[in-house]
Amino acid sequence: MQYFAWGIDRPDAMDRRLDLRDAHWAFLDRFEDRLLARGPVLDDAEPTKVLSSIHVVELDDDAEARHFAYEARHFAYDEPFAKEGVFFAVLLSGYRH
Repeated sequence: MQYFAWGIDRPDAMDRRLDLRDAHWAFLDRFEDRLLARGPVLDDAEPTKVLSSIHVVELDDDAEARHFAYEARHFAYDEPFAKEGVFFAVLLSGYRH
């Protein structure tokens, strides 16, 4: 099953996001074998403005999703952008394409 993680930026987060970019990528690289898609969500009106980050991951079942999000370094919440205040909200949900 696929799961969708969405970290939504605070309005004033761009400078902090840039400061943490290398740590963010290094953190996500540890999960590279499970990530199907990852990247920024851009503002249509201002394409250089980042609004949030998305990650789509393949997992076997809901129990593994909970393990992935909680046990594997709290994937959705220990990610540097989430830990350091870039995101004001992080959502984790099942996903189908």
